[in-house]
Amino acid sequence: MDTMRRSKVVDGRTREVAIIRCAHANASAYEINQHVPRIASAEGLTEEEWTAIMAWPEADGLSDHDSAVVAYADALARSPDVPDAVYDRMAAHFTTEQIVELTLIISFYCMHARFIGALDIDPEPPRPAST
Repeated sequence: MDTMRRSKVVDGRTREVAIIRCAHANASAYEINQHVPRIASAEGLTEEEWTAIMAWPEADGLSDHDSAVVAYADALARSPDVPDAVYDRMAAHFTTEQIVELTLIISFYCMHARFIGALDIDPEPPRPAST
């Protein structure tokens, strides 16, 4: 996990967009509480942005870049068969190396959410943002 979080291939803010959407798509209160608001804020996301990430596609306010990541994370959380149109949106914003890394991050956090859910691990309380 630390290796993924320290990678310079994908910036921390983009990584958090993917993780938050994956956590939401998998109904993982544990992961959401771990990342929102503390890590999300530290990586530069605002409350309005993480709310929009979780409310997507109904919510407005995401950039094309963030919306592409959210759509990709959402599609990958539901099936390994990502629609071409969703992948093409990613390719418009990211290099192949970045897409590979985001795929790894999303897949890992989907597995993590399912592992926690299957074992019925109680979510920890939300961690406050750093001041």
